Amino acid sequence: MATARDTIVCDYEYMNDAQTDDELKCSICTDPFQNPVTIECKHTFCQHCIEKWLKSDTRCPKCRRKAINDKDKHRTSPWSPVKADALINQLNRLLIRCTHCQQMNIQRGNLLDHQSKCTKILVPCPSAHNLCPWTGPRNEQANHVATCSFQQLEPILTLLQTRLDKSTEIQQLLVHELEKQFSLICFLYAFINKGNLMNTKCKLIMGLGCSLNDESDTSKKRFPCVLCRKQVSKGNVSFHTCPSNDDSDYICRKCYDKCCPLEDDESDDDDEEDSDDDSEEDDDDD
Repeated sequence: MATARDTIVCDYEYMNDAQTDDELKCSICTDPFQNPVTIECKHTFCQHCIEKWLKSDTRCPKCRRKAINDKDKHRTSPWSPVKADALINQLNRLLIRCTHCQQMNIQRGNLLDHQSKCTKILVPCPSAHNLCPWTGPRNEQANHVATCSFQQLEPILTLLQTRLDKSTEIQQLLVHELEKQFSLICFLYAFINKGNLMNTKCKLIMGLGCSLNDESDTSKKRFPCVLCRKQVSKGNVSFHTCPSNDDSDYICRKCYDKCCPLEDDESDDDDEEDSDDDSEEDDDDD
């Protein structure tokens, strides 16, 4: 049977496996616990072992009780991590031997620290991200780097990647600007309306004959915008051809604001200037 340690990376062996207390061992893989978890019946197993077990058998491998109760179906997993410091500390103090450099009497809790320094553990080339296929012992990495063509190309590749990222950013800005210009062209084309310019107000006297001013009809009627194709109410129509009928065209307020966002601001500024001029004239009259 594959052990929990085999499913991760077999980087070490236990020094005194036969003398290890059975209370520290998983009854499924018979190895000391890896990521110990407890199920409903309070029995403890390696997380990987019990997860694999419950895929084919829903009962506890030790007491045969149901591992999952109906009331616990809402839980994301049928186990809980073991948080008892006494058990975790005992597992961390177990002595192991590194299978790469053969160093002995390493506490299991210090394995990661040892692996970060182990001279025989397999490591990739620093230019693995540039597809260098080399993998070898850590103490041979420096010799490889000195002759690695991928590593020698690293500065050039980094520069090219930076330029590519910059070019992509500029391209996105240009595409955004092009979309804005295209929207404006569509707006102007619709506004010109083949020579029959659209208007904000009815050109007819008192709006007679224009469907936008038909009081009995416009409260529920919807008008199709030639740009966004949406049906809008009278209050949301910014431009239209007059007289307005079934063949008339309309531009909604949303499309107008999108294509000409500064128009309202400029008109507001003009109104302020006009009001300032009026106030000055009043002062002169006084």
